[in-house]
Amino acid sequence: MTKQHLADYTIAVLGAGAVGRSVAADCKLAGNQVRLFDLPEFAGESLKDLDKTGIEIQGFELGKYNFKRNGIAKFDLVSDDLAEVVAGAQIILVAVPSVGHQTFFERLVPLLEDGQIIHIIPDNFGSLRLRKVLRETRPDVDVIVGGWSSAPYGTRIVKEAGIDTKRVFLRYRAVSLRGASLPSTDQEAFLKSTEHIGCFDSVTFGDGPVGGKTVLDVGFSNVNPTLHCPGTILGAAVMENYGRVFGGNDKSDGRADVFLDFNHQAILL
Repeated sequence: MTKQHLADYTIAVLGAGAVGRSVAADCKLAGNQVRLFDLPEFAGESLKDLDKTGIEIQGFELGKYNFKRNGIAKFDLVSDDLAEVVAGAQIILVAVPSVGHQTFFERLVPLLEDGQIIHIIPDNFGSLRLRKVLRETRPDVDVIVGGWSSAPYGTRIVKEAGIDTKRVFLRYRAVSLRGASLPSTDQEAFLKSTEHIGCFDSVTFGDGPVGGKTVLDVGFSNVNPTLHCPGTILGAAVMENYGRVFGGNDKSDGRADVFLDFNHQAILL
């Protein structure tokens, strides 16, 4: 696949968190035309100066076939104007947590154009929610909707002194991902469209995408509930008694505010 081939496709990335920044930068470095959007409520921070600095991809990028891509990506458009971002884009990548799906979908659906393909990364049953909004408000618009069990990589925004930088750090690249469309009759076109999306290159050049039986299959294939929920539940006693267990807390009840990081380690706030 040539860069010219990818350049024929404009990708609209919705969400400027770790996954959104990563897939946007990866697509741009691959050769796509890329537009990056975030909600006006968050854009003042999440999009600040990205039109000037772009996003740098760093990381181990560990993968079975040694696929690597890094560098600084400068986007074609960075905006909190959703209509401007999605107008004429062939492919839309929704890269936001599931708690934000409804807000994004309600604003996205009135702007959708026939022929657009929407990928939800990860799906987390977002395909069901998006189809519900479409059915209720724009049942006649002809779009393809589908989602994935995970992002194409484990990624984090690099922080310095607790401040987000303009860099993302990839810990691995997937060589295969499980995805599905809703309805399933769009499955072949949905999976085929990954060939035009730069952030799926490690999958396309690896073992390829795997079609799930349904979007429910894809939703239940997400490993996050398996990885994070047991660690959180089993660590509840430590979180509630962090000061007593580890010391250094002067609260009279021995409690402390904590969160679990990616490796399920309790961190004192």
